[in-house]
This record gives sequence, structure tokens and C-alpha cells, in this order.
Amino acid sequence: VALQDVAISQGALREEASTAIGIVDAFRSADGFFVLVVNRPHQFQKLASLIGRETWLDDPRLKTAAGWAANVTAVIRPAVENWAQSRTRLDACRELAAAGIAAGPLLTIGELVADEHVRARSMIHESGLVGSTGQPYLYPGNPVKLSEMAERPDEPPPRLGGATTAILESCGLSGAEIDSLLAQRIIGPYPDSADSD
Repeated sequence: VALQDVAISQGALREEASTAIGIVDAFRSADGFFVLVVNRPHQFQKLASLIGRETWLDDPRLKTAAGWAANVTAVIRPAVENWAQSRTRLDACRELAAAGIAAGPLLTIGELVADEHVRARSMIHESGLVGSTGQPYLYPGNPVKLSEMAERPDEPPPRLGGATTAILESCGLSGAEIDSLLAQRIIGPYPDSADSD
């Protein structure tokens, strides 16, 4: 729901029954796909002008956002992909962005993890755990950046049961009480478990 703020607010403001928000799709370029978002008339005008399709502005099928959405496959995709076929994903996105149109390259997971901007924004972290391939497990960073908050925990999270003793001690239980709970296997890690550490 939180990621659908535009769709929800625009849907609420529309008089028409359709909740189509225009063009929100991936298009092929010379080296892969890019995502394009056009949901306002002035953006559609800029797109038509950029790719040399000014005739769209007089086409009755393309007068509304619902019309754009309904004609992506038959009309818009062929034209956008024809324009983009001689451009890389990044080049197409740069030209679209310069024209005031939201666009971004569609990255594979490998490309995403290696992306300089993603790394510079601390959006990929190594967990300290290693998978069966010998590669570290990765996890996404917090998109909310606060000046007095660390980008990530200094250490990986404890293994299952790894913080139980410290937590129970902070609640006032004695060492003997905790040992009794461990011996009864009420809490873990269990003394005879190969995974206890």
C-alpha cells in the first residue's frame, strides 16, 4: 500500500471510473530494458516530441491516461522501442530524464549489486554470513538516511538463541535460573546441539 501512493491518490482524484495511470512499463533498448513512467498530459507531450511522434497528440485513442494504457502494446511500445533500439538503457534514460520524463534502467540482480550509485548510497551490505557458494549473503540497506543513525549494525544479527542469555540477564534472571531453563530445553541454544554457539 505504501508503494502505491501515486496510484491511490490519482485514482481518488479521477472522475472517470478507470484507475489506469498511463504508461508504466518496461521497454527494450539496444542492451536491455528500461522502465518508463508517463502519467500526466505534459509528460505524454514531451514523450511524443522526443521520439518524433507528435501525431499522437491528435490521436483520439491517446487523449487520456486510460487511452495510453490501453494502447501501449499496439501503438506506444513499437514507437518507443524503435526510438530506443540504437540507444543503451542508460542513454535512453538520460534523454528521457532530460526531457522531464521518469525512466530508469531495468537491472539484473548482479547489475544492481554492482551499481556504483547503489553502493554509494549504502543500499547493499554483506551480512557476515557465507552461503554454500562461498559468497557472502547480501541484504539491502535502509532507504531512510538519518544523520545520526548508523547505516547498518556493526555486527551481523545473532544466530538463533545467540542473544537469549543476555536478554534474560537484562530481565533480572540469575545465571542459575538461566542454566536451569537451558537444561530443561525451555530456551536454546541447547547444550547438546551441534548448532549452539
